[in-house]
Amino acid sequence: MATLPSSPAFVSVTPMRRTSTAMAISPYNFTQQVYSWGGKLKVIDFQLPTMTESDATAWLAFFDDLNGFEGTFNIDLSDYFPDEAGLTSVAMRLTDPDVQYSIDVLMNHSISFRAMEAL
Repeated sequence: MATLPSSPAFVSVTPMRRTSTAMAISPYNFTQQVYSWGGKLKVIDFQLPTMTESDATAWLAFFDDLNGFEGTFNIDLSDYFPDEAGLTSVAMRLTDPDVQYSIDVLMNHSISFRAMEAL
């Protein structure tokens, strides 16, 4: 399990609720049939502030430790999903094995990533 760096803090967090629901729409009259498979998943987009290369080093090492889908990290989701009890420490994993970040001409790093519950 990788350790989430404590600094700098996220500047933006976008929580999402994903369900395993399917819908078929008739191409003739557009009637809909919906079926829920019952699964639910928490997904979050995280945005970090622009940071210097020395500050970004811990975050880049964190992503290396995760090794794509393989590793997990714990995070408290109670602030992001306040209507659900018991989310204090939830295991998360990256939704994409590739972590893309940008570096400007002053070597400032901008990092964002998406993670989902590790079920």
